[in-house]
Amino acid sequence: MISIITPTFNAREYIYRLHDSLSRQSDKDFEWIIVDDCSNDETLDILSQLTPPGQGGIVVYKMPFNSGGGIAGSVGVIKSSGVITTIIDQDDELVPEAIFTIKNYFNKVFKKKEVAAVLFPSLQPESGKQISSLTTGELFKISYFVYKEKVAVDGVVAMKGDLARYYYSFSDCSRTLLSSVIWLKVSKKFFFEYAGGSPILIYHRDNSQSHSNSVRVSNHLIYSFTRILDYHDKYYYLKPLKWFRHTLGLFHFSISYYGTPFPIFKYLTRISTIIWCILLMPIGIIAHFFKKKHRIVKHENMDPITCADIIKEVRKDLH
Repeated sequence: MISIITPTFNAREYIYRLHDSLSRQSDKDFEWIIVDDCSNDETLDILSQLTPPGQGGIVVYKMPFNSGGGIAGSVGVIKSSGVITTIIDQDDELVPEAIFTIKNYFNKVFKKKEVAAVLFPSLQPESGKQISSLTTGELFKISYFVYKEKVAVDGVVAMKGDLARYYYSFSDCSRTLLSSVIWLKVSKKFFFEYAGGSPILIYHRDNSQSHSNSVRVSNHLIYSFTRILDYHDKYYYLKPLKWFRHTLGLFHFSISYYGTPFPIFKYLTRISTIIWCILLMPIGIIAHFFKKKHRIVKHENMDPITCADIIKEVRKDLH
């Protein structure tokens, strides 16, 4: 069975689209776990009335506070039971053959101990963009995709369930907004595999509250940017300008939130990263005053396992 995890926040305008796409799946062998990140609209009322789209049923949890999405996603993974897990955003939709495609591809992946997860392509309907530079069956580290990919389009990452529940319970989950932080940690030991083929997800960009459309500076965003920078490897050097801009953005976020660039250094562990940031800090401070201001938000820190024990179970339909 596949576990589909969806963190939600004020999702009333989008959740029906995702639910409809799940209901149309040709393969119904999946559970849908929804973790609401303390919405202040009618999201929970809507979720309590939706028909379970898969044979594994639907389970809805409510976070005790707004985490910004990071902890909500990890709690969903921890609560999952599938041999395959994947996180699908509230404003996206799957094509009817998506579940079948994932399960069918994993028949051979389960035998590969060096592979932890599979990346499936998605499609941006407005631009027509898809993942372009990877080849079917290619093994790669996630940094290759993040820093070398010609067209940055989010794909669907499906992970072996036992590994997902292990890595998503790490303390990083309590402070990060970006899944790539977790995937980079997975990449230190395992490979990702690219499935290729037709896109299995429609990646919409019409949610103004999503992180990709509206930058909100928080302690969790700063932590995420710092960890991504600290996980650098040889692939980062293929895109030096991107790395340079990432670092300047990190200083901008830190000064905007803390009033100083220095807090980022407490998250850095590699000497090379620390030296790089020291050298670029004067430029980062100057660049800060020329960058646009973003809304500042503060998220609480809590271990995802502890949070999983105290969240409220709103609904549980197993069949």
